[in-house]
Amino acid sequence: MGLDDRHADWQSLAKATLERAVNTPINKNVARNVILFLGDGMGVATVTAGRIYSAQQQGLPYGEESSLAFERFRHVGLSKVGHTQTH
Repeated sequence: MGLDDRHADWQSLAKATLERAVNTPINKNVARNVILFLGDGMGVATVTAGRIYSAQQQGLPYGEESSLAFERFRHVGLSKVGHTQTH
């Protein structure tokens, strides 16, 4: 697979992901239960490394095209919390 082929694959994957997101109906129901997953030490670089490792363990040539289970949740957020030091 040449670079141009891989570029086309990325474009079609991005287009499909965007279309799926745009066409997902808005849920106007009121939540009765909320489950919050909180991960420590899961910065962008760490999650990316985990995604690549997981894909390679499955025999995929690259890892960027895969996703981890929590990345497929309907709503996902990222927050960085700073640490204060007292002396």
